[in-house]
Amino acid sequence: MEGALQKAIYVVLDDTLRKDLAQKIVKVAVACPGNCGQEDKIEYIRTEFPRLELKNIAQVISQLQAIEENLAKNNESLEE
Repeated sequence: MEGALQKAIYVVLDDTLRKDLAQKIVKVAVACPGNCGQEDKIEYIRTEFPRLELKNIAQVISQLQAIEENLAKNNESLEE
């Protein structure tokens, strides 16, 4: 019984983090239309998405968050 519960928790956690990661990939890809200097990294993450292990997903979300924040800062600088 405990093994089934752990597996269910793993599946829910994996699904939730993958949805978050997918949303973050789309958001960052839209913010970087191909000329932001991070397009290769974004594309790599996008293509590796299906193969990422659960233990690495949170780290990749953090990497994309940092890219998103840098893009926002750069856009603010351009607007000034």
